[in-house]
Amino acid sequence: MRQPAIHHRPEKAIVRFGLTVTTALLAMALVTKLAAMAADAKLVGAAKKGGQLVAYGDPTYLPLPVAGSSTAYPDVKVISDSVAGSQTYYRYLSKKQAGRPIADIIYTGEDAMLIGSDDGNLQEYRPTAVADMPDWAASPAGNYVLVNAARCVLLYNETATRGLPIRKGWIDCANPPQKWQNPAILSDPRNLSAAYNVVATLYQHYGPERAGLTFEGLRKAGAELSPNTGPQTAKLISGERPMITTINTGYLATMLDDGAPTKMVVPASGAIPVFGGLGIAKNAPHPNAARLLMECSLGPEGQAIVTSQVAYSVRNGAAAPARLPSYSKVKIMKMDLRAALREPKDILAWWQSKLGVN
Repeated sequence: MRQPAIHHRPEKAIVRFGLTVTTALLAMALVTKLAAMAADAKLVGAAKKGGQLVAYGDPTYLPLPVAGSSTAYPDVKVISDSVAGSQTYYRYLSKKQAGRPIADIIYTGEDAMLIGSDDGNLQEYRPTAVADMPDWAASPAGNYVLVNAARCVLLYNETATRGLPIRKGWIDCANPPQKWQNPAILSDPRNLSAAYNVVATLYQHYGPERAGLTFEGLRKAGAELSPNTGPQTAKLISGERPMITTINTGYLATMLDDGAPTKMVVPASGAIPVFGGLGIAKNAPHPNAARLLMECSLGPEGQAIVTSQVAYSVRNGAAAPARLPSYSKVKIMKMDLRAALREPKDILAWWQSKLGVN
């Protein structure tokens, strides 16, 4: 049994889902649309008969669709285990290995979904909404679907960087200007999938020698390493660390909504895409409830909820989230995810040596 390529540190917090005020209000605002979905009556009946659903997922994206589903189908009790990033899959493996009740549905990063598929831990199921999505959104094995998308770019605090030379590309960080004093903060790729995507993509695209210069340059400029996104956004907004190299566009829109003077720069070589996927656990105790949530999440109304969470929808022709450019208008860098998952120890060891961390 494999664990996710990123060596996450398991977290203790488990949220037994009781709607918070904010989540409940958002869910209620969208529940009319969810309830109006043409959900198959037979599936709804079978889900209600099962009585409940256990959903594991990232706390950034899981609460709202689960809340909407709970409100639309109150006869299906939802228990949510909220864990950051691919730690979701790590928790699922731990519970399964211990022989304890396991998840019905898993909502986490594409890397963990791919590993879960390869390990036989996801059951085959193709939602009806797949017909309205690009081919790449559904796994070849037919056992998970990409639900949301974001792009990693360079983010700056415009006020704090006024008058300073701005780096406009990933490789530009290899030669930090003398005026730069501790400008950057970046995520630890050993903890977060998006950060690992950035590191692995640069490694693949530029090669270890040239890409290594980027991290050596960030090291020379006194970059700070952060275990998660919280300190990054706080320090970018305050101007303490006015540049971020490993965070996705969803946080940009949120910071702009909060009035932060944040600017996005898409490197000439392209932004780095990250995706969240949804799959039903093999031998799920409540498979019909899991299928119902999957159908809700991937339909047009469910994907409108994704957009409201400042993530890109994967449906064909879906509008971009507010304040973000159209997904198709931002150049992306290609990445071989399978290759990156085959050699994580080598890539992470290389990254550690270049950035100078243990």
